[in-house]
Amino acid sequence: MQDSVGNEFMPTLGRHLWAIEQQIEASNASLVIIDPLMAYLDAEVNANRDQDVRRVLSPVSSMAERTGCAVVVLRHLNKATGMTGLYRGGGSIGIIGAARVGLLAHKDGDDTTGQRRLLMVQKCNIGPEAVTLVYQISGIEGSDSSRVEWLGESPVTADHVMSQPGDRFEREDMTDSRRWLSDILAAGPLSSNDIYREGAKAGYSPRTLKRAKSELGVKAVKQGFGND
Repeated sequence: MQDSVGNEFMPTLGRHLWAIEQQIEASNASLVIIDPLMAYLDAEVNANRDQDVRRVLSPVSSMAERTGCAVVVLRHLNKATGMTGLYRGGGSIGIIGAARVGLLAHKDGDDTTGQRRLLMVQKCNIGPEAVTLVYQISGIEGSDSSRVEWLGESPVTADHVMSQPGDRFEREDMTDSRRWLSDILAAGPLSSNDIYREGAKAGYSPRTLKRAKSELGVKAVKQGFGND
């Protein structure tokens, strides 16, 4: 969007939903994708508070009903393990609570090529839950484009995938944390407090970073005395 003097800025759902609705009506749009949700929340909105996110999403739902336009909201998974699929999305449980349908896209743990993905139902209150679908992104020969290639169905459910501690998915998280820790230390030593603080922003717990530190062979050295 642009302000009155032509400067571009990022719209937010709290302040600029009216403008989004105008664009939907002007173009007769049938689908709006908010990707990711957190990027379009006002600064004062706490994405981890149920009341805050419901206050934002309720007008979005009303807009969808008025215009007949479907709204798809995307968010990333958090780093928690051993929980049901409903609690693995980033931010408050109120986000999926406000949705009519919740879907989860995740790597297929049985795929040795690393290309296949699973599209699973987390929540559905408009009809029977659909089966899990298997897909992969394939390139189109002779072009720079790609397409979704559907590969059939799978008996795997979202809760099964999300509640598996110590499996391939958790190992992938550990690989990511090791890579992150290696990258942040590439420029030189940092204090443990700084690392934990930046790690929390990236979604890694102190426990995960300590494991990554051990596996990478990172050495911690004390400097000075007391508070120094």
